[in-house]
Amino acid sequence: MTQILSREIEFTEAGHIYRVRGEIWPYVTGIIEAVFPSDFHCSAAKLQRAADYGKAVHRMLELWGSDELDECSLDPTLKPVLEQAKLAFTEEKWEIITTEKRVAHSLYRYAGTVDLIATDRHGKCGIVDYKTGAKSWKVPLQTAAYEGAITDISTFKPTWRAALYLTTNSHKPEYYKDPTDWNNFLSALNVYRLQEKHHV
Repeated sequence: MTQILSREIEFTEAGHIYRVRGEIWPYVTGIIEAVFPSDFHCSAAKLQRAADYGKAVHRMLELWGSDELDECSLDPTLKPVLEQAKLAFTEEKWEIITTEKRVAHSLYRYAGTVDLIATDRHGKCGIVDYKTGAKSWKVPLQTAAYEGAITDISTFKPTWRAALYLTTNSHKPEYYKDPTDWNNFLSALNVYRLQEKHHV
């Protein structure tokens, strides 16, 4: 398969559907959650509130990263989170290249959206995923999947990957360096395909 271009990846928010050249492909977090379901013991309403909050934070940071955010109109509950994000960027010396980058892997046929592609204090390119919930061992697999897709779709290879955990009073970047994260994601993808094949 020839290299996939960003414009060939379409995303439909309703149903969270990725189409690559018109064909529906599974997405990174959907793959991981299908194989390793979250074990949250809370109400559906609480889960929905957490999801809505996470989306609001992501949208805020997307607008901020592209210099389109009107901070004066920002919901007061989100302002402290933005300030924490700014502190993290200053401390880590991240410089934004692009935000909300849609990617896909031509060989493994999955897609997703990278929250942030940036350079670090050494000028090296990497990826960051924003998180508003508890830390999870699944995130390294997620970032490895994004790294693999970026490498496949672009002319450059990220040299680092991280998650930025944000609350109203904290910012905690966590870097992932384990090379087995990629193979672990591929294992999850294989299980996902098997489940799909047998309608599990």
